[in-house]
Amino acid sequence: MRATLAALIDGTSPMTSIIHAIAENAEGVVMTERTDTLHLPNGPVSFPVMGAFDVKDGLIAGWRDYFDASLFKPS
Repeated sequence: MRATLAALIDGTSPMTSIIHAIAENAEGVVMTERTDTLHLPNGPVSFPVMGAFDVKDGLIAGWRDYFDASLFKPS
């Protein structure tokens, strides 16, 4: 899991996202339901993600992603 997340953070693993739903409230919080796919050397890994973004003056001021980290544990 550490290597997978490190590769994601340092940008060495390409990632694609498919957005299934998106919504915004009056306070500028944008919520996404999506499937992210990490394209790793040993094959792609897809997992569901819920993201919440705080938008202020048209810019992302906060970003939170929630996903099940157990998907990355070795079997």
